[in-house]
Amino acid sequence: AGQLTLPWLGGRLLVAAMDGGGVRQEPLEAVTGAVLAASLAVSGLSCLRGTLFQLAGERVVRRLRKQLFAAVLRQEVAFFDAPQSGGLVARLGQDTQIIQAAAGECVSLALSAVVSVTLTMAALLAMSWR
Repeated sequence: AGQLTLPWLGGRLLVAAMDGGGVRQEPLEAVTGAVLAASLAVSGLSCLRGTLFQLAGERVVRRLRKQLFAAVLRQEVAFFDAPQSGGLVARLGQDTQIIQAAAGECVSLALSAVVSVTLTMAALLAMSWR
């Protein structure tokens, strides 16, 4: 919705500035304030969304690492004598970082896109459903 709000308010700013053939100060200041408020709101909400998904991704990785560590500890001693066991454990540790990136950033972007499309369609229908 923030992606549509700013252009819509920009159009309102132009209409307010040029209404009646001359520049009128009062509507111009009101719309400029609304543009500033919308910009700050969009920035703040984007920051909040990123922070929350980053925290969620870190929690998922912490849980996976605990489960991974418990599974490694349950292995028999012969498992660690195999030449590839160190590489396997290292790879599993690196894979949790990939999962963290996917859970933090990719899910956030996908959810943001779905919400943006939904709110955009709702705003367009509210403006003119015909």
